[in-house]
Amino acid sequence: MHEDEKANAEVRQKELALLQRAADEAERQSRFERRLKLVELKERREDRKLRRLEIENSAGKGIRFTSGQATVAAAALAVLSAIVGGLIQSSSTRDVEANRSDAQLAIETLRANATIDLEEQKQEAAERLEKAEFETTLILKAIEAPAREDQIKNLKFFLNAGFISDTDGKIAAIEENDFPSLPRQSDIGRLPVPDRNADLSVIFPALRMKVSAILATLEAEGIPLRVFEAYRHPLRQFSLYARGRTAPGNRVTNAGPWESLQNFGFEVDFAIYKNDTWSWSSTGENERYWNRLSELADEHGLVVPKFNRTSVQLNVALTDLQNGVYPSGGDAAWTDNLVSMINAWPLDDKPAAPN
Repeated sequence: MHEDEKANAEVRQKELALLQRAADEAERQSRFERRLKLVELKERREDRKLRRLEIENSAGKGIRFTSGQATVAAAALAVLSAIVGGLIQSSSTRDVEANRSDAQLAIETLRANATIDLEEQKQEAAERLEKAEFETTLILKAIEAPAREDQIKNLKFFLNAGFISDTDGKIAAIEENDFPSLPRQSDIGRLPVPDRNADLSVIFPALRMKVSAILATLEAEGIPLRVFEAYRHPLRQFSLYARGRTAPGNRVTNAGPWESLQNFGFEVDFAIYKNDTWSWSSTGENERYWNRLSELADEHGLVVPKFNRTSVQLNVALTDLQNGVYPSGGDAAWTDNLVSMINAWPLDDKPAAPN
């Protein structure tokens, strides 16, 4: 954007210079017109002089002109003056019009050149961006290899072959031990997916206590709601997120690994359990079950998400957990479980573990 404004400013400056030239030519036209008026005044003075001579001749003084001779002389002088004035006027008009045409042509040429320069700059910027994206892709591909020695070998090959720019030699100066390493997303997909876990023992203690109280009330009231899943392993979260995206099936969640409170032990899923079958139906009598769950959650200070009425959560911010900011009150069972999950996560995009 800065280069565009600079180019436009240069064009405007040159246009102003050309307009000044046109103004100078107009001033020149004005001077020619003043000269023409001077010729006309001189013509009138000569005409008066001839008339005086004619009068003196009639009186017998000075050069003797006949009346016819004086008239012819006056007419000749008038013709001569008209010719001179016409030539001056014609020359002035042609010069001004020619200069105006030259100025307009120069302005259009400047504008065309500026447009061409601007398009060339945009094209060069697009090419630089495309090259940077290509190089970034090569670097990421190089460090996705399973073995670290292969990652380093691939990166050096791309660098030595000139596929990756390194004009200041920073990449070449990196020690092999400092080269980055990333496992492939596809490798995560090959890892075994842990089973669903309904055990409350490893969720955050405050949530564990409140959910236990809710379950006792539901059972006393004969409502068949049970905990379907308590702590959710991040690899299971990855598998659920892949459904309908990179894996067969319908989409069941919009949260990837470490993007759900359940991955930290701060959320629990409920389901209706009848005749050895799990259900999330809200038709008929089931609607009353879910409404009662919402009431009990509110009584115990828990949150029922608007987009998922089958879950209850502690009122904590996901971003705080992702940044390693945890509420107080965690016990050993919750801490040990979460720390082991974070430490075992194979990618770099993982949260900080609780102390």
